[in-house]
Amino acid sequence: MRDITHHSGQEPQTETARRRELVTAFKDDQNGSLVIFAVTMILMILTMGGIGVDLMRSERDRATLQHTLDRAILAAADLDQDRAPETVVNDYFEAAGLESFLSSVSVSQGLNYKTVGAEAQSFTTTLS
Repeated sequence: MRDITHHSGQEPQTETARRRELVTAFKDDQNGSLVIFAVTMILMILTMGGIGVDLMRSERDRATLQHTLDRAILAAADLDQDRAPETVVNDYFEAAGLESFLSSVSVSQGLNYKTVGAEAQSFTTTLS
């Protein structure tokens, strides 16, 4: 069998040995290792920022709906109120632009009392 050498005087490496050296060199190379960490951290920060924005929007919408509902029920339950309680609640929601969220209005009244209840429901979608 003939001895094959390269110009450098070394014997040719087998394909497996070459691959092993490439993998070892890649594993031991530390150049750019912080880039992977930085990209991961930036993605996590952006994700948390997006979640924060969605939570703030949801809470803002919930608070607006709750305050409108509270004001409408208190105004409708006033014993000096001449209009029908359902009308008062509906008017409050129409004035706030939230009439599509009002589910139901319940009224119980007697000689010296008036109890008004209402339900409203809203869904907040995430920003795309």
